[in-house]
Amino acid sequence: MKNLLFLLLLSCSEFLYAQDNAALINTVFTSYQNAVLNDKGIEATQYLDSISMNYFKKILENVLHADSVKMESLTLPEKFNVLMVRHLSSKKEIIAMNPGKLAAFNYANGWGGKDKLQDATLGKLKIKNQSASAFLMKDGKKTETSYNFNFEKDMWKVNIMPFMNESEKEIAEMVQGQSPNEFMFGMLELMTGKAPTRTIWKPIK
Repeated sequence: MKNLLFLLLLSCSEFLYAQDNAALINTVFTSYQNAVLNDKGIEATQYLDSISMNYFKKILENVLHADSVKMESLTLPEKFNVLMVRHLSSKKEIIAMNPGKLAAFNYANGWGGKDKLQDATLGKLKIKNQSASAFLMKDGKKTETSYNFNFEKDMWKVNIMPFMNESEKEIAEMVQGQSPNEFMFGMLELMTGKAPTRTIWKPIK
């Protein structure tokens, strides 16, 4: 009887733990979603986990140091991100950036998947230890976009890497019929109304 009671209490405790974490994750997601949709890049960055921030650290290192040969080893989203920063920013602005400022810059320039986040909610969360994941829902239907979360420094944070992997597939589909570089140059000109020059292949430092 005591063993049965212990198991029941343990089961209840695990259920309540999962419920509490689900509520916390949904709160973080909603805050992140609102920040992205309202162009609050600095605020959105505050909800990113260390894996996401390491991604922006890598991008910044490539913005500063990657030449055209190194650029060819990057994924399409990474390469486009590097070229976008070089095209839109002055050398002085780039040198003053850190990973957090770069992330905020990206959000301010339309990065972050607004179209996917608009009117979206989180689906059923799968929580295991200090990680969680869920697909986005729209109109009551599951989408193909998933969001991951990691528990760091006493709070749940957003891991953007599944979103980046999805973006790579989408860009690859859009590129079909033209070279990746032509596609990216066309996108940059569409964004700014100004054609990029070959200098954006050159490292800043």
